[in-house]
Amino acid sequence: MWKAYNLSLVVLCMLVYVYFPIVCVEDLTDEGLIYQHVKTNYIPVRPRRDPKNPVTIFCTMNLLRILDLDARNQEFHVNAVLFLMWTDELLTWNLTEIPIHDVELPASMLWTPDVAVVNSVDQMVSSIWRDHYPILAMYNGPNQSRLSWPLRGTYRVQCQLDITLFPFDEQTCSLDLGTVLTRDIKVNLTLSDMAESGIITYLLAESYEFQLLDSQAIESSLVYEDYPESSYSIIKFEFKIRRLPQVYLVNIIYPCVLLSFLGLLALCLPAETGEKVSLQVTVLLAFTVFQLVVTDTVPQTATIPIIVIYISVCVVLTASALVCNAFVLWLYHRDGSVGMPRWLHITFRGLARLLCMQWNTNNEMNHGSRKVAPQETWGSVKSLQESELKENNSNTDCAILTKQAPVNVACGVCGSTNNNKPEDTCEDWQVASRVVERLLIIIFATIFILFNIAMVIKVPNFFVL
Repeated sequence: MWKAYNLSLVVLCMLVYVYFPIVCVEDLTDEGLIYQHVKTNYIPVRPRRDPKNPVTIFCTMNLLRILDLDARNQEFHVNAVLFLMWTDELLTWNLTEIPIHDVELPASMLWTPDVAVVNSVDQMVSSIWRDHYPILAMYNGPNQSRLSWPLRGTYRVQCQLDITLFPFDEQTCSLDLGTVLTRDIKVNLTLSDMAESGIITYLLAESYEFQLLDSQAIESSLVYEDYPESSYSIIKFEFKIRRLPQVYLVNIIYPCVLLSFLGLLALCLPAETGEKVSLQVTVLLAFTVFQLVVTDTVPQTATIPIIVIYISVCVVLTASALVCNAFVLWLYHRDGSVGMPRWLHITFRGLARLLCMQWNTNNEMNHGSRKVAPQETWGSVKSLQESELKENNSNTDCAILTKQAPVNVACGVCGSTNNNKPEDTCEDWQVASRVVERLLIIIFATIFILFNIAMVIKVPNFFVL
């Protein structure tokens, strides 16, 4: 009985062994049949029956988005799809047995070219791509099949960035795709005819920071000095990119220009207001805080961007204007007891004539069509004379003298013992301060205008927004 049982068990195992694979194959779909066929019959070696024939890899790029230009790390970040296409003479199937024209297969099952992004910051090589990206196999006759390998990802490549004209700079970066160990006599990279320039850009997403000016793909080769007889195929995907400066104009440059105008406005304020220095100090503090904010915005590199130079010059001009304002106020509040030397008086009168200002004989300034009426000072001087006569009768001669030559009450009428000479009165110092003030306004305004014109000329694409 046990012998009969063992015999029936052996027969059952043989039937399972024979019929079970047949049942599984019959239940497989067309994709499963090709997968089983490739797993059983395909050997992942260089897909040429004649080993002397090279494998031609047709390459193209579909540019999806420009992510960043990292000036600090000298990197270019882009999101794109690399398409690699070639023919495989070892991957074939019979359409009558497996009626399917294309199928996706794992890249680890097939031969893949030994390519990598040569100038990549990350490790972008085919051995890593094999585990993540499948290959599309298409029937191309009984003797070969056509394979397409799309490699989508974010590529970080090295790029020599010159940020001298930041944020009006234009950069040219490239993504270099080439073979690592296989020479071009075995694997040759060439451009595909999918795009005229080798780069597809119609799917490029709009960026508010960068603009793509031009793109092209160039076939090249790499030859090492130690092995001049060996060359490796490389394709360079080059991109010419312009940074859009609108954000930097609104947030950095325009406020900086307005602060500079406020610094010039402080020079135009009359000395009587007492706000010349305070306004200048406020503008200088605003520039200092603003410069700290800009430092976090611009790239930190060894090259000094033009925007940093612009802000630094504006800070220097504002600080210089503050010192000049202090000098003007010192002249204005000069004590009338200190006489003005004749050579200095002649110098200021010459400057006043040069600046189209009039130095009147009664020590009044005529600024264009605006004149200081003598009647305005006569009443104040007369009241001052009456108070002086009540206090001290010894000042009668001084009061009579002031009737003959009225001056500004702020000067102190009797501040000088020799009022017959205009250079000995404090009003002369006030007039001199106004002359210096107008001269400084012209100088600083000229420097500011010429400096801005020079910056615009320095930037070739300033008006190309």
